[in-house]
Amino acid sequence: MSAPGRPAAAGAVPERPHRPRRSAGRVRRTLARALLALFTLGVLGAAALFGLVARYAAELPSVETMRDYNPSLVTKVYAADGSVLGEFFVERRVIIPLSEIPPTLQAAFLAAEDASFFAHRGFDFRAVARAAVRNVLAGGVVQGASTITQQVARNMFLSSEVRFARKIKEAILAYRIEKHFTKEDILGLYLNHIYLGQGAYGVQAAALTYFGRTVDQLNLLECAVLAGLPKAPSAYSPAQHPERALKRAGYVLSRLVETGALTAEQAKAASNLPLRLQKGREAQRGAFFLEHVRRTIEKTYGTDMVHRGGLEVRTTLDPRLQAAAEDAVRAGLREVDKRRGWRGPAQRLGTDDPVKIEALIRGLDTWPAALAEGQIAPAVVREVSDRAATVRVGAGEGVLPVAEMRWVYGQGREERMKSPRQVLRAGDLLQVRVLAPGGPGVPARVALEQEPDLEGALLCQDVSTGAVLAMVGGFDFARNQYNRALQARRQPGSAFKPFIYAAALESGGWTPASIIEDSPIEFENRDDAAKVKVWRPSNFENDFYGPTRLRVALNHSRNIVTIKLMQAVGVKKVIGVAQRLGISSPLAPDLTLALGSSSVTLQELTTAYGAIAAGGVRHDPLTILSVKDRSGRVLEEHAPTATVVLSPDSAHVLTSMLQTVVSDGTGWKVKELGRPVAGKTGTTNDYVDAWFMGFTPDLVTGVWVGSDRRESLGWHETGSRAAIPIWLPYMAAAVEGRPASVFPVPPGVVFAKIDPERGVLAGPDNPGAVVEVFREGTVPTATAPRSPAREGDDNRFGL
Repeated sequence: MSAPGRPAAAGAVPERPHRPRRSAGRVRRTLARALLALFTLGVLGAAALFGLVARYAAELPSVETMRDYNPSLVTKVYAADGSVLGEFFVERRVIIPLSEIPPTLQAAFLAAEDASFFAHRGFDFRAVARAAVRNVLAGGVVQGASTITQQVARNMFLSSEVRFARKIKEAILAYRIEKHFTKEDILGLYLNHIYLGQGAYGVQAAALTYFGRTVDQLNLLECAVLAGLPKAPSAYSPAQHPERALKRAGYVLSRLVETGALTAEQAKAASNLPLRLQKGREAQRGAFFLEHVRRTIEKTYGTDMVHRGGLEVRTTLDPRLQAAAEDAVRAGLREVDKRRGWRGPAQRLGTDDPVKIEALIRGLDTWPAALAEGQIAPAVVREVSDRAATVRVGAGEGVLPVAEMRWVYGQGREERMKSPRQVLRAGDLLQVRVLAPGGPGVPARVALEQEPDLEGALLCQDVSTGAVLAMVGGFDFARNQYNRALQARRQPGSAFKPFIYAAALESGGWTPASIIEDSPIEFENRDDAAKVKVWRPSNFENDFYGPTRLRVALNHSRNIVTIKLMQAVGVKKVIGVAQRLGISSPLAPDLTLALGSSSVTLQELTTAYGAIAAGGVRHDPLTILSVKDRSGRVLEEHAPTATVVLSPDSAHVLTSMLQTVVSDGTGWKVKELGRPVAGKTGTTNDYVDAWFMGFTPDLVTGVWVGSDRRESLGWHETGSRAAIPIWLPYMAAAVEGRPASVFPVPPGVVFAKIDPERGVLAGPDNPGAVVEVFREGTVPTATAPRSPAREGDDNRFGL
């Protein structure tokens, strides 16, 4: 700059004069314009926001609908002893009033989710600001700010999608809810509605799901675990992630200390408590029965009501008998299947590479942590020697000796199994039964098993009511839901014969002492092409026995005598009696019906045999006793039915004949039960179906064994060999604790000594005389001369 008073040097830029007043005015005007613009934007934004709020407010439903809110509830099915047999639900929810939720549990949820719940009006501005700061500092969303009221609004009226519009709607609804409901109402609704993982909605359902106890039985740590779930039910699930659940519970306990609900000492003591989780549930007992109940009530009330309506269904099933039935069917089918031979490993790696074997072991999702005697478990072969295979089973090692796998080649060929090397390789995935669990340093001892490809069914009913006490519809419901006790129609074979004898007894012209000649017969029939077909029926033994009393014929299941008896009584009459007793399936109106050619269900046969056991009174099967709605109102009730279908004296005489089947006939194995029992075996051509239908004075039980593919069970797999080994252990368990009783003798039944060879009254000096039972008025009038008892009556072979 040049000195004052001197002209500027050539080329220099002249200095501009300072104008401070004009510049300050420009700044003020610019600031004023900016403030005006911001104010205008604020007004416009507020107006837009107000309009948006007003629009959303007009669209939102009335919160008053919450007063009539009926959440989806669990339908519970109860067994006869009052225990819960099963549940139907979309959302597992058990509603309880707030007064029944412990204050400790309430405080835990408030501390974790909304500590100022009782102070705010549905929206907590401080919490929003606090969460915003923490999220900014963390560089992401680490804390939410929704109040419990907002969560109720979201869960009941809105989607879970995180959007600005939803947050506005949530705030509006929360404000409305706070105006119309008390804090206690809101908290109670929240604690019964919140999703807590594992399909459980509400604290009561969650307590039962995770801990197997109701909320009033939870300790402080368990309360903290539940209160930590709303943030992320899957991530903090104690069942799936116990370590995370405990860490989250620690946070809840610290929040309880901060809010003054707990002292630091109380929180520390709670954190040291053990986490007592509900053990894994056993396989569903009574699954076939439960599915039958579901189908039945859905026909009346619909799927939505059954799965959301909170019905209470009381049934007839006896849990103890059901467990015995399932165990008997599974064990029996395994034994029949073993006689058919081994089908090989479930998976074969084809290598003894330890790495690949370990990968197979890790991949098993059904691997048991602990072993118990009798348990069926998967096993992977590690090594094979001439005497045994070393397997991995459970968490340790096991030994499978050759003696426990000799059945692999099938019945009668056990001697072929000399060494496990004949059939096993390292890397084979097997199924084994634990004989001895072993222990530290001691390998388990196991036996080779395989899952049967056969099926079976068992149905047990109370003789006096028809109540279904046990129902098994197949080997495994998880494998196949088809209920063979109710749905499968199969040929009954000789199990149909008692209905023919019932019709004969009812006719009045036949008695157990009546004699029919067991001799060859043949029938001619012309088909559509006018070709003559000849039917020559035979007995199981392919032999003929000459004059045969009806008791002996039924006892040994003689086909020829039964056909001739049906021919004499009349096919139409036999069908009528069978239908009255309980057979509703179509029956062929020809003589092949005598051999059980028409297919029936196990339930039909069980009901019919039950009518014989009940003295000629049919009790239709009873499964559901009552149904109540969520408020306890009775929707339906069912009592036993009773229809007289046979005269009491005929029923008793037939029962007596069926007792002989057990004492000295095809059902002789059942004598092991050690009490009065009657029954009948049944076997169809080529051993496709095997049956045993039996009853005591109290219980009637039917068993069927067969294949869904209708293939042969194997040579000589009769009802006596395949079905009785299921029936007998089940009934032994079923009658345990029940006093033994005899079949009552009704009026109209008389007894007389007869000559067993001639079927007439025995003379006074007849050493072979036997006592026979008759309907009054049907006792033979002729008397036989002295004659020795006929040989062959103790034959124990046949169908």
